[in-house]
Amino acid sequence: MSYLDDYVSRINDIGLTPSDYYKNMQQDIVDNGFEDSPTIVLDGKLNGVRLSFRVSSFFNRKTLTVNPDSYQKVIFKDIHQSINIGDILEFNNFVWICYETSTTELACSCLASRTNNSLLFYPPTSLTNPNENTLLCEIPAIIGKGSINLSVDKFISLASDEYMITCPNNIDSSKIDETNRFILGAKVYKILGIDDIGTKGLLEIKVKEDLFVEDDNRELGIANYFSNQHTYSFLILNNPSSSLNKDGDILQINTECKLDEVIIPNPIITYSSSDLTICTVSSTGLVTSLGKTGLCTITAVYDGISASISVNVVIQTVHNYSCIVNGNDLKYGMQNTYNAVFANSGDPFNINTIWEVKADDGISSTGLATITSTNGIYNENCILKSNSTSTSNIGQYVRLYASSLSPAISNYKRIKIISLI
Repeated sequence: MSYLDDYVSRINDIGLTPSDYYKNMQQDIVDNGFEDSPTIVLDGKLNGVRLSFRVSSFFNRKTLTVNPDSYQKVIFKDIHQSINIGDILEFNNFVWICYETSTTELACSCLASRTNNSLLFYPPTSLTNPNENTLLCEIPAIIGKGSINLSVDKFISLASDEYMITCPNNIDSSKIDETNRFILGAKVYKILGIDDIGTKGLLEIKVKEDLFVEDDNRELGIANYFSNQHTYSFLILNNPSSSLNKDGDILQINTECKLDEVIIPNPIITYSSSDLTICTVSSTGLVTSLGKTGLCTITAVYDGISASISVNVVIQTVHNYSCIVNGNDLKYGMQNTYNAVFANSGDPFNINTIWEVKADDGISSTGLATITSTNGIYNENCILKSNSTSTSNIGQYVRLYASSLSPAISNYKRIKIISLI
């Protein structure tokens, strides 16, 4: 067996390919002396995640014409570190943008440029997704007269009142459109053009000095500030106190969301129940009782605004109301007394009675009979008189209705006009 064969065999015995073994060996070499470097940054961050790395000044023929402290080379301890153009680094009390990366089997590093501004702006407001579009965005940026990548010979012709803004091309910067304006220092700028394809990972925005308007907030440094201060309203339209039967009863929560008095279509609302042993609530706001009585609070939340109602789950009594009108047919030209009896599941109870006489179709008024009076503590008795205008009335019918308001109960007796004999 040759030396090479023996070397490969020993590496395979520990479960690594020769390439992986070589990379691990290089990583061990880096690890052994990495933190002993005087340029180590122990409390740095990469895209908001704490990370240690080494930094050193970066010089080439172009850095001599600019501030050399604005450019740094960042060397990562992990030679497999994931780093992309447009990533954000934080160290030495500044924020930096990665504009060039270098990854080999021996090292992972990047070149970074120090930011000198932050873009503060509101994305265009849209009712289709107001939760995202009305939030203030802040993006670290570099404003200058050219490209931040000193390794690229990129000529940019700018007027004295024009500048180039460079920032990461990410989710936040994708919300920038040509209607946005930025306050940078003591001046305000409008956008002339946006390049999101020239350098992968970076967004380059050409701006020109503009005039301040009343909508701008100079104190906060936000252009078009006041027109982006919106008023939300969020209401639950149901009765603030609702009742459900304990055995699987349901209630649909109805809501209304408005942005500046305009109804927001299809708002994203989250619902919760204060006691899941009493009732649950679905993602669409459908409340269902679970068989246990008690008081439960249902809360709905939209964009940080909450509203709630109380749901009382009870054992609801099932009512079976009825009404009977007692009395005989009515003789022609005479009068009779009629009595109304109200009951709940067969048990009589007292309630104020409302009387009315109608034609036999139950709709039209009638001249065949008239209610002359009512009496009783609850108005439960009624005197009905047959009108003696014509004997042709004999054999015809009227309907005498007895009803109550609360609970709403109604019934009638069909009464025939009969002869005196």
